[in-house]
Amino acid sequence: MARYFILFILILLNSTVFFSQTKGIVLDASNGDPIIGARIVLSSGQKSITSNSGEFILSNVKYPNSLVVSMMGFISETVKLSKDTLLMINLKTQVQEISDVVVTASRRNQNIEDVPISMEIIKPELINNKGFSNLEQAVDQSPGVYAMDGQVSIRGGGGFAYGAGSRVALLWNGVPMMSPDVGDAKWNAIPMEQTSQIEILKGASSVLYGSGALNGIIALTEKEPSPKGNFSAKVQSGVYGNPRRKSMQWWDKNPTFHLADVYFGKSYKYLGYTVGANAYLDSGFRQGENEKRFRLNGSFYFKPKSNSKLKAGLSYNAQYQDMGVFILWKNDSLGYQAQDNTLSRQKAIRINVDPYIKFYDKFQNQHQLKTRYYLVTSGNESKVGDASIADLFYADYQFQRKFGTSINLSAGITHNLGQVKSWVFGDHISSNSALYGQVESKFKQLDITAGMRIEHYKLDEMKADSRFFINDSLSIPVYPIFRMGMHYKLTPATHLRASFGQGVRFPSIAERFVSTTV
Repeated sequence: MARYFILFILILLNSTVFFSQTKGIVLDASNGDPIIGARIVLSSGQKSITSNSGEFILSNVKYPNSLVVSMMGFISETVKLSKDTLLMINLKTQVQEISDVVVTASRRNQNIEDVPISMEIIKPELINNKGFSNLEQAVDQSPGVYAMDGQVSIRGGGGFAYGAGSRVALLWNGVPMMSPDVGDAKWNAIPMEQTSQIEILKGASSVLYGSGALNGIIALTEKEPSPKGNFSAKVQSGVYGNPRRKSMQWWDKNPTFHLADVYFGKSYKYLGYTVGANAYLDSGFRQGENEKRFRLNGSFYFKPKSNSKLKAGLSYNAQYQDMGVFILWKNDSLGYQAQDNTLSRQKAIRINVDPYIKFYDKFQNQHQLKTRYYLVTSGNESKVGDASIADLFYADYQFQRKFGTSINLSAGITHNLGQVKSWVFGDHISSNSALYGQVESKFKQLDITAGMRIEHYKLDEMKADSRFFINDSLSIPVYPIFRMGMHYKLTPATHLRASFGQGVRFPSIAERFVSTTV
């Protein structure tokens, strides 16, 4: 009996020695800040991610073993394990320009070199150094992108439609920012001075983002606050010079423009926030086309102590704008002056509130729900909202799963509801729903992407605009959209890309029903 007891004790001790628990913390080597969401993979197959404080725990670890710590934007680190110990792992930042991280192309973090479609990044430094007053001016700096009078064209792939519709989708924090009535992008309503970077996707991208991404995507993501806190302030002013032709000068004193913005953000162990304000005053070089606008925006997020894999929060943005709208020249001699009865005064209010939640389940699958309420009003000089009031309710659920180290799956469902009340084009309700999915596979130097979307769009009680005609007499109420892409890495600095993508754009309410006179 004593021999069996001793054998039991030896087995128990052996289990304690060879199967134990590994704990650790992952830090940024440059500043000592904890890295949240770093991926931990053991050679035996166990996986984990770091918590809000950068910590991780792996149970029932068999020694000897090794683990790999990886995080987008950092150099991966491999650590050998020989006993139960507390690890402190410092990751170094990747400094190569080619390792820029983007999220727009596949709705997930990936290196720009792995994207199968042409893409451009505009860094915040360019915005600060150039002194832009709205996003339209910034994207015009990108090769192949042309902006004029509120319309943006990428590589000449879209026509020009003044005042309504857009062939390029604008995203703010991964959610389309297109007005529900006119279907255009309000370029000056986006707080570009508070973005981490501007991503320009050059090509049809409707599979992941739906109607409007016909010609490409311009996406901005708000920068995350840091534990040390970030504060910035900027003031700039300018003056319009006199034209060469004296007849075009309508002013006695040169018109001026002024811009000021301020930003502050700070994060703590379980929460973080940002707040910003912007003001712009412009006398205008065309008579009567002066402008003033004010904007307040910010964000807040919370990571509960009881669940380090959960993050919830919201961002907000509110803008007031008062401007003169110049339509026709007075004549060919008196430039910078409007023809009689073609200069109007417009006032507008734009508000968006974006609640969201993101979490990882026990299998390390990512679930993300993004929502938005977007209000756009316009009116004349005496009353805001006299012309139109438009509300947009948006929701998008996305699921992401990684199979091994070579396959990524992204799938989701999207729905938005638009309500418009306008004396220009009447009262209408639009409904847009979609299912989408995309698979990415990596084979050493080759990356292959394939995706599909099923889109449904309906306006009022009419037949669905998204009908897809199989033949002259047979149709289905949803429109299928496809995408395929390939990326091959020839050398560390040489990449081959090929892509096929479809785009779709349903007409905006303004394009379909507008009726007015000039």
